[in-house]
Amino acid sequence: GGSQTFTANNHIVALYPNQLVQEVGCSYSLGTFTISQAGYWVITGGGRVSSGASDGTARLLLNGSSIAVESMTGYATSSINTTGNASLSWAGHLGAGDTIAMDIQTAVNLTNSTAKQQHMEGFCVHVDN
Repeated sequence: GGSQTFTANNHIVALYPNQLVQEVGCSYSLGTFTISQAGYWVITGGGRVSSGASDGTARLLLNGSSIAVESMTGYATSSINTTGNASLSWAGHLGAGDTIAMDIQTAVNLTNSTAKQQHMEGFCVHVDN
């Protein structure tokens, strides 16, 4: 649900307006997840946007720096002119207070509403003692 505007050639943090967050080891605010449980984590995420051009990128951000980048792959559909899709994953150590976010950069201005499917998942595979 909801709607988000992406301006051309700008990295915009993806929001999750109907987020389902089990706040075990993390908390959520305005597109950013803050880690409270230090350990080794697996993070996955992705985005789907609609536009007349499929060019763009999606990035997972750790404390504001890129840890995974993928070009958006576009395909034509009958209901939406063109959609762009990206799927990201990363595994590594996160400390308490680290932040994780995903941003999307598109080649054209668009409002992501009818084809918005931004998602992010994560789980801690080993807890620090």
